[in-house]
Amino acid sequence: MGTAHCVFRSKWIKNPLTPIQLSAERLQHKLAKELPESSAEFLQRGTRTIVQQVEAMKRMVDDFSEYARPSKKQVERLNLHDLIQEVLALYLQSGVIFECHFPEGNTYVEVDQVSIRQVLHNLIKNALEASTEQCKIDIKISNVNRNNTEYVELGIYDNGSGLNTEQIETVFEPYVTSKAKGTGLGLAIVKKIIEEHAGVIWVDTAYNAGAGFVIQLPAFH
Repeated sequence: MGTAHCVFRSKWIKNPLTPIQLSAERLQHKLAKELPESSAEFLQRGTRTIVQQVEAMKRMVDDFSEYARPSKKQVERLNLHDLIQEVLALYLQSGVIFECHFPEGNTYVEVDQVSIRQVLHNLIKNALEASTEQCKIDIKISNVNRNNTEYVELGIYDNGSGLNTEQIETVFEPYVTSKAKGTGLGLAIVKKIIEEHAGVIWVDTAYNAGAGFVIQLPAFH
């Protein structure tokens, strides 16, 4: 099935979801005061379930559309330090503690800014959801040489619940998730974006204080 057909069918699936949600909410609003208390509570529970499941389906469709959508990158030379700091600033009110370890000087990459921002947001969001206490995220940048090619290496480490062996093996596969509300496409999208930039991503299995991800992108001078 072609990508265009996948995106079209995603929209076709999503179109009736909003009317379903609105109809359930209207029924709740109209009938709640006319029913006995026990029946009204039953109606409220049923309506809540419908609304929650519709929202979950909307998220799933959105994630699938994002994963299936052909890449339309606007590549530009960016200082990775600055890009990361701009993203982290959006989480200042969330209580996350960030520790950044950057080399001296600027580190330039040639990337699509929107896509790399999405990568950072997805990984930070995963860390937040995996934390049972105050979320701490270490972000490390270094310069490495692999196969005579210079790369910028970005490590993102959290203090969450971590990954077991089975999760490590499947974490980047589509529709694989251990989250009750997840669609299993977040890290698959991250991997797709990084590979579209001629980079690689993997789980740092030597890190056992949470989850650690390492990204390598070609350096740009």
